[in-house]
Amino acid sequence: MLSILTDVWGNASSQHAVGQQAKGTLAAARATLARALGCKPAELIFASGATEANHLAVCGLHAAAPEGRHRGVFSAIEHAAHLKLARSLAARCWRKQRIPLEPGLNLSSISGVRNHESHDPQGQ
Repeated sequence: MLSILTDVWGNASSQHAVGQQAKGTLAAARATLARALGCKPAELIFASGATEANHLAVCGLHAAAPEGRHRGVFSAIEHAAHLKLARSLAARCWRKQRIPLEPGLNLSSISGVRNHESHDPQGQ
């Protein structure tokens, strides 16, 4: 990892030599990780951080959901970025369900989530 930070620092989308070196290094890392995970390199997406990765995952699940099955379940303590995403999706076509926060793990608060249908256009 240290060599990546010091030697291969170029933009992998650039045409210059340093960019092309970074592109090759990124491709090799992607292939190694794909082998370890048992998937194809093209199936891997590298994100810049947790918020971007979570948005990619939620939006990907939303896009892949069968018609009429667009629903998200969020807890009351989600990161503000996730709640903003939920409000945005709910305003367009998503049924959003928020489960309450209770001290400790209380499965009764989420037991009805699977079959519960709710729509909250205000994202509350």
